[in-house]
Amino acid sequence: SLRTNLDLLLLDHRPSAIAVASWSAGEGKSTVTAGLALSMAAVGRDVVVIDADLRRPTQHDRLGEPFGEGLADLGPMDVEQVLRRTRYEHLWFLPAGVPDRHPADVVTTALPRAHRALAAEGRLLLVDAPPLHGVAETPFVLSVAHHVILVVDAASVKLVELEQAVDRLRSSGLVLLGVVINRVRTQRQGAA
Repeated sequence: SLRTNLDLLLLDHRPSAIAVASWSAGEGKSTVTAGLALSMAAVGRDVVVIDADLRRPTQHDRLGEPFGEGLADLGPMDVEQVLRRTRYEHLWFLPAGVPDRHPADVVTTALPRAHRALAAEGRLLLVDAPPLHGVAETPFVLSVAHHVILVVDAASVKLVELEQAVDRLRSSGLVLLGVVINRVRTQRQGAA
């Protein structure tokens, strides 16, 4: 249903990149990114997953790909040298790599380069962004993508924090495509 809702939104917006972010670590943004990428690729859309969470990269695990050179290694390398075609048709992967300096410094130079090179190919870039809370490079990652999906854990997010995050994203000029509320407990029919 997330892919269907996103497809409807994409009728009005034609982003080359969408960042998927969360308020804090462990809310499910990487799982949502991978699931959305697989779902979009399954219907024939060319998608590149970029793991821009250099502090806690997990997309290689989510997509079943080996960890290795990637975004952090773009200084001396061309984007196509580290871009991987996955075993899924229409899906490519740009791993995080291992930064040799502060992740904010790496992302500031590498992500715009990757965006320019990969968006020119006409593929949709899904960027697994670091969490919003307490990570210096996240605002920059989101500004490169310009379009954002926010993932929050229903059990841990406070409504006031969610409102503040949404307001901050919108006031930054970013296009908030939606909020995924993860781990919502539903009451079963007939439960007392």
